[in-house]
Amino acid sequence: MAGTTIKTLILRLSSIGDIILTTPFLRRLHAAYPDAEVVFATRHEYADLVRHSPYITKLVEVDAEKGNDHLHCVNRELDACEYTLIFDLHDNFRSRFLRSGLKGELRIINKPTLQWILLVGMKTDTYKEVVPVPERYIATGKDVGLQPDTLGPEIAVPDPILERISNRIRAGDVWTSSPIIGFCPGAKHFTKQWPEEYWLKLCTSVLENTSCSIAVFGGPADRKLGQELESVDSVQVRNLCGDFTLLETAAAMRQCSLVVANDSGLMHMATASSVPVVAIFGSTVRQFGFFPYNSPSAVLETEGLPCRPCTHIGKSHCPKGHFRCMTEILPAHVFNAMTEFLP
Repeated sequence: MAGTTIKTLILRLSSIGDIILTTPFLRRLHAAYPDAEVVFATRHEYADLVRHSPYITKLVEVDAEKGNDHLHCVNRELDACEYTLIFDLHDNFRSRFLRSGLKGELRIINKPTLQWILLVGMKTDTYKEVVPVPERYIATGKDVGLQPDTLGPEIAVPDPILERISNRIRAGDVWTSSPIIGFCPGAKHFTKQWPEEYWLKLCTSVLENTSCSIAVFGGPADRKLGQELESVDSVQVRNLCGDFTLLETAAAMRQCSLVVANDSGLMHMATASSVPVVAIFGSTVRQFGFFPYNSPSAVLETEGLPCRPCTHIGKSHCPKGHFRCMTEILPAHVFNAMTEFLP
């Protein structure tokens, strides 16, 4: 490819964590081809996660709610360019639709679907090695020179947002001086959610045993739990659930000394904000590739359960009814893990 203008299309439509985990791929692509034109297509609600990336030339936003007519329009927009390389890092119905008919060498993420099925359905582990998701992405470009580095995910946040959110987070005497711990108690699926009463006990332990304040991050669905946590101490705990955009949340996390999170998109956002993470994993396991990547972290999980993993993405309920994968991770266990990172 030497001497030619490299034009690359990358498809990864959702969700928060998956898109954040493409950033090591983007960084390595830029390192291999610093002059390449890079088009990144993703759903509009997640576009801010890569909007300001120095490795992207053009961002194409997809509105999943507008149906096939909109996908046709986006496909025609993408078809206006002849690509050197096309990387489908999603490989679902919409990404296949968008790439159909495009000119360029196509490379598709290799999903270990059979291994998922065997591990979840039969509890047979056929993974020869654990490959983190960012490295699966990078492997799609191995034959064109892409290799992993030792860095983690990243999110580019403009300076005005960083300054504005810093001023808001650090407002007030307690918050100006105290270290801040971020709590991310939400997750899309029930089996990825550490019990609410455990979050409340952990909140009390932090306030009683440290000089830290607590910022609760999440979406509108997490607001109620955020309010309950804030009621423990309305001065040292702030409920920010539903208050911030994705970029504002990333900016706020940079004010934290530590983030405690479920297996969720916000956990990956914390790793991309260069903040140590204590991650709580319930129904999912390391083999799926979503543990914190190349960042200071501790992972808590209940090992040895014959029913785990019961899913590779999460479920709306515990199939066995006991939810031991989460209930056996006690607040004291999490607090002890936090002490490694507390200032």
